[in-house]
Amino acid sequence: MEKRSIETIIVSPDTNLRKVVELISINGLRGVFVCDEDRELLGIIMDADIRRAILSDLDMDASVRTIMKTNPFTIHRGLSAADRRRALIESERSWPRLSMITVG
Repeated sequence: MEKRSIETIIVSPDTNLRKVVELISINGLRGVFVCDEDRELLGIIMDADIRRAILSDLDMDASVRTIMKTNPFTIHRGLSAADRRRALIESERSWPRLSMITVG
């Protein structure tokens, strides 16, 4: 998996949706992290969230706050495959397709 600069996958909560579309398109991303100035994770936006926003005629100049998921499921990359599977199962979340963003 290709490593990316952290700057290409982090946006502030005040970033507009148009800028996120640009970042996703230019950098070949599936999504971005929404972080505060201290880089604390506030939420995520995946490309599917953007598509849904477009289909619902949401203003692309709106803040990412309007569509970001504020409780993303995260797994530490140091976990074994078995531990990652166990964590996902124990989270009781249903994922038709799991998207992953690797940092660092």
